[in-house]
Amino acid sequence: MRKLPALLLLLAACHGSPPSQYPAGGNTPRETSEALLSALRARDVEGILNLMGTDKGPLAKVSKDRKEDLEKRGIILTCYFAHDKYRVLGEDASTTGRRVVRLELTKGDLVRNTSFTLVRGPANKWFVESLDIQAVKDICERGAGPGGSLGTGAART
Repeated sequence: MRKLPALLLLLAACHGSPPSQYPAGGNTPRETSEALLSALRARDVEGILNLMGTDKGPLAKVSKDRKEDLEKRGIILTCYFAHDKYRVLGEDASTTGRRVVRLELTKGDLVRNTSFTLVRGPANKWFVESLDIQAVKDICERGAGPGGSLGTGAART
């Protein structure tokens, strides 16, 4: 009987996580950026892969990388972009038709400005094509991930 709780826990872990609440792409660059920040905070890797992409569509569908590699990248991004709150500072157009959404992230006593570059994909949906990781590198280095000194593990957010 002692093994039953451990077995149930193992079965639950093998079952996988519930489907993401984040659809592929967003209607505007700002909407997509805010949804990605929400997915990053929730550590919703499937949602991250639905909101990041290229002009061909979401990474979850168009990337030639193995699913496991994409998921690892999504998990890593949750560390870099860990935040308690964010503020959209503005949106700029680029000469290539992309949009750059400028953001302010706050994690503990750290405040960092970063940006997402977005591209329009199928069905006029917007996808985050790239993120400025350099600007938020110290958030992850300081231990903002699970169990870190600034961490807010998934169960506590």
